[in-house]
Amino acid sequence: MTTSCIDHFSVLPTELLVHIFGYVSDDYRERCKVFSAVSRVNCTFQAVVAPLLYRKVICCCPKHLDLFGRTVFANERLARLVKIYQEYKGTSRFVPPMPPFRFDENLRENVSKEVGTLPSPRTPGDLSVAIAIALPNLQRLLL
Repeated sequence: MTTSCIDHFSVLPTELLVHIFGYVSDDYRERCKVFSAVSRVNCTFQAVVAPLLYRKVICCCPKHLDLFGRTVFANERLARLVKIYQEYKGTSRFVPPMPPFRFDENLRENVSKEVGTLPSPRTPGDLSVAIAIALPNLQRLLL
């Protein structure tokens, strides 16, 4: 029976895997793509890259904001991993600022439970700040 390269990596100590994955690109979008793919390889890799993936979160669009909010409210363990949260304002000429969008009703209810009522009219920025406030281990909120 042959073993794959993944099997060999999986038996490495966690500290070494964290060090190896620490060399992934500094570009936020690239890191997200790589860590997302690596986390689906096996349970060991998922446990190693989840803290790296969720340590710094930048919500760049309504879809990402909604997905991130639903993820952290559904899984408290992931919410505790977030240390730095930033809403991307669209300062680049290539990425426009977040337009208004319709809130997912379950997400709105979860946010309301954590931080009270959201102002009306609701904007992605309001939801973004409310989600950030609900993150238990947040060290920096960059808006």
